[in-house]
Amino acid sequence: MKTGAIAEYPLPEAASGPVSVTLGSDDNIYSDEGLTNKIAQVNPATGIISERRIPTLPGAFPEEIRFGTGNFIWFTELVTDQVGNRTLF
Repeated sequence: MKTGAIAEYPLPEAASGPVSVTLGSDDNIYSDEGLTNKIAQVNPATGIISERRIPTLPGAFPEEIRFGTGNFIWFTELVTDQVGNRTLF
């Protein structure tokens, strides 16, 4: 990719409502999918996207995702007033 070029990675599910992204220790990019209660993993080298459902209440709206210690991804759930985490994929 040329310097200054923009690469976009369409998520598998339309209208998934991504809000934020974070870089994992595995060099993959992780994004919340607030409208579908999922977390997406994007491999920027291959463009392959994987998704994992968050086992929470429907409509919890996970957002503001961050990478933390111990290979955990942390996120907030807007509607349920919770903080959650999961290991990298």
